[in-house]
Amino acid sequence: MTRPKNQLAEQRHALDEIDKHIADGRTELQRLQSEIGTHHSRIELNRQRAEELAELIERARKDMAAAELKARPARKEIQEADTLIEKTSQLVQMTQAELTKLTDSISKLRTERSTRETHLEELQLARSKNESRIAELEDELSTITIRREATQENVT
Repeated sequence: MTRPKNQLAEQRHALDEIDKHIADGRTELQRLQSEIGTHHSRIELNRQRAEELAELIERARKDMAAAELKARPARKEIQEADTLIEKTSQLVQMTQAELTKLTDSISKLRTERSTRETHLEELQLARSKNESRIAELEDELSTITIRREATQENVT
């Protein structure tokens, strides 16, 4: 009897070991199923994000195409403005050169005017001296004429 009891105990022990392996397997299966579920959730989330990104990319492409359509006239306007700026710059340079020329001419004319004014002042001073000298000579002549007439009256 001990033998059948031992066999029975061994079989029970073997069954307990099998139950333990089955329980461990079930636990591992549940863990793996949970991990698979988590991965499925991540995959679904990533799929949704990929769809959102695809929509955003498409919207960005449309926006870029619209911006490109708007940019073409702007580029043309910028090019026209650049051309106008270049022409204006050339005109300013020509005007600047003419202004420089005129400034030089004015400077020369001012110098010449100053020289002539100085010469005019000298001439006016000389005229004033001459007029004074003429007045003195006229007075002297008048005095001499009076003396001569007086002398002639005395002699006569």
